[in-house]
Amino acid sequence: MDLEKLKDPGTLGSLASIVSKFTARTDVVFGKMLLGSATPILVAFVEIASAWLLLFLYIGIKPFFQKMRELERTEFLSITISAILSSVLGPLFFLNGLKATSAINTSLLVNLNPLFLSIVAVFVFKEELTKKLLVGVSFMALGTLYLSTKGFTEGMTLNNGDFLIILSAMSFSLGTLIFKKYVHTPNISLLVAYRAMVGTIILGGILLFSSQNEFSKIMHLQPILHILLAYALIGVIATYVLHYYALENTTMTNNALFTLSSPIIGVVYASAFLGEKIEFVHVISMIIMICGLLVTKFDMIQKALILTKMRFKHLHNN
Repeated sequence: MDLEKLKDPGTLGSLASIVSKFTARTDVVFGKMLLGSATPILVAFVEIASAWLLLFLYIGIKPFFQKMRELERTEFLSITISAILSSVLGPLFFLNGLKATSAINTSLLVNLNPLFLSIVAVFVFKEELTKKLLVGVSFMALGTLYLSTKGFTEGMTLNNGDFLIILSAMSFSLGTLIFKKYVHTPNISLLVAYRAMVGTIILGGILLFSSQNEFSKIMHLQPILHILLAYALIGVIATYVLHYYALENTTMTNNALFTLSSPIIGVVYASAFLGEKIEFVHVISMIIMICGLLVTKFDMIQKALILTKMRFKHLHNN
C-alpha cells in the first residue's frame, strides 16, 4: 500500500478522530494537576474560554453574529439552555468531582453519558425503547454498580466526588439531547461557538463576583501556568481541531467506534501520569461498561467496521 494513499481525507479523518480521544482524555490528568492549586471554576473558565477563542478565530466575529441572528427563537432558547448544561454545570460538576475522587473513577463514571442519554430520550422525549438499548443501558448500570460496591463485596460506596461525576454526565447528556432535539441549524461549529461563549461569560461572571481576588489569583499561579497552557493547547484546542476535522472527513459511525477507547485511555493515563493503582474492580467495571457501549452502538459500530474494511481494501487495491 502506497503511503500516499494514507493522505486520503477519510483516512486522515479517522486518524484525527482516534487522536482526539487521546487528547480529550488528558482532562483527568491536567485536571488533577491543576486542582491542587487552582479552583474548579478557574480551570473550567480556562477550558471553555480557550474553546471560545479558537472557534471565534475560526468563524470570525462578524459572521458569527450575522448567522446567530438567523436562528429561530426556539433554537436560540434551546441552545442557550444546552450551553448552560454543557458548558457551565457539566464542567463544574466534573472538575469538583475530579478534585474529590480518583482519576480512574472519573474516567469510568464520565462514560455514563450513553446511559443518561438513553433514559432521557425514552422517558422525556418518548423515543423507542429497543431491546439493544435496554441491554446496553443495563450493562452500563451494572458496571457502575460493580464499581460502587467494589465488586459486590460492600454496600454502595459512591463518595461525593463520584456523585458529582455522575451529575456531570447527566448535565452533558441532557444538554446534548436538547441540542439534538430542538436545534436544526447545520453549522455545528457556529452553535458550539455560541455554547462556548455562553460558558465563558457565565463562568467569567462567577469568577468576577464570587471573589474579588479570584482573577488576581491567576498571577500567583505561576508554578502551574505552564500546565494551564498545556491543558488549553492539548486538552481543548487540539481536541476541538481534531474533532471537527474528523466530523468533516469521516462518518459518525467511525466516531462512535473510536469512542469505545475513551474509558481505557483515561484509566491508563491515571495510572501512567498520576500513579493511581488500577485494581481488579476497575478492570471488570471498564469491561462491563464497554460491553454496554458496544451494545447501544452496535448498529453504528457494525457499519463503521464494514466501511473501514471497504476503505482499506480500496486503498490496498489502488
